[in-house]
Amino acid sequence: INSIVALSPDIAIACGFPYGHQGSGIVLRTADGGMSWSTIKVDQRNDASYCSMVFHPDRTTGYLISNRDGLLRSTDAGLTWHNVKLPSYPGGCWVATHKVISIPDPNTVIIGGDRAIVRSDDAGKTWQVRALPAGTVNPHNQFSYLRFASPTRGWVNFLGGASLETADGGQTWKPSTAPGEPFSISAKEGWAIN
Repeated sequence: INSIVALSPDIAIACGFPYGHQGSGIVLRTADGGMSWSTIKVDQRNDASYCSMVFHPDRTTGYLISNRDGLLRSTDAGLTWHNVKLPSYPGGCWVATHKVISIPDPNTVIIGGDRAIVRSDDAGKTWQVRALPAGTVNPHNQFSYLRFASPTRGWVNFLGGASLETADGGQTWKPSTAPGEPFSISAKEGWAIN
C-alpha cells in the first residue's frame, strides 16, 4: 500500500502494488472504519499497479495513477474508476512515485510526469501540458513529490535530483528556496524536511 485516503470516519480507500516482484496492484475500500476491506475492481485484466491517489474536498471525486491506464477518476467515492484522456506529454508517470497528483482547489488538478506537468483548471474537463525546464537534474526520471499550495504556487522534487518551485502555475520554474523537501503545504504555511 502506498496511498490511503480517509473519506469519512468509516470510509477509506487504499491502493498500491507489490514492490520487488511481479504481481498486480490493488485498490481496497472499507466502509466500517477498517474492520473489513473489499477489493475494488479497477482493471478488467488484473495486471495494473496503482499509486498517488487523492480526493477533492467533496470526498466523492478522486484521482488515481495506473501504470497501464494512466490517470483514472472516480466520481462516486472510489466505488468505480474510469480512464481520463490526457494530452500527450513528454515522459510519463512512474507508478512507484508516491505523490504525483495535487489538487489545490476544487477546480485545479495537477499531474506530474518526468519532464512535464499536466494541469486542468476546470475540474478535469480540459488539460494543458507545461514542460519543466530543460536540463533539470532528474537522474531517475521520477518525481519524489508534487505539491501545490494554490493553483499558482507549487513545488516538485525529483528522486535524487533537483527541487523546483513555481509561482505562476508551472509556466516557469526556478530552484526551490525551501530549506529541504516541502511535505505539507497550505496557502499560508509550509513545512520542509531537511
